[in-house]
Amino acid sequence: MYVYRTAMMNMSNPLITTLGMKLTKEEIRATFSAAFQLSWTVLNSIGTLLGGKLMASSLDAPLYATSSIYLVYLALFLQLMTPESTKLKEKA
Repeated sequence: MYVYRTAMMNMSNPLITTLGMKLTKEEIRATFSAAFQLSWTVLNSIGTLLGGKLMASSLDAPLYATSSIYLVYLALFLQLMTPESTKLKEKA
């Protein structure tokens, strides 16, 4: 499961970063990139802490929690980015 998750993240992260950079004005891309990386690092640290606490109670709990979060993330991503991808297609 871990290998599959890591492979999927390695495939999707460059796409998400590229989409964010294309949707950001050129003069604030450096700020966007820094904020994006900082938010990922902070949230990853919090997730690691919470995952450890969940594993102390049940070894399956982090898997269920992560799966739930990914489903919510996917639904939000599709809902929010579909109009933006249509705009990018129209510009091309």
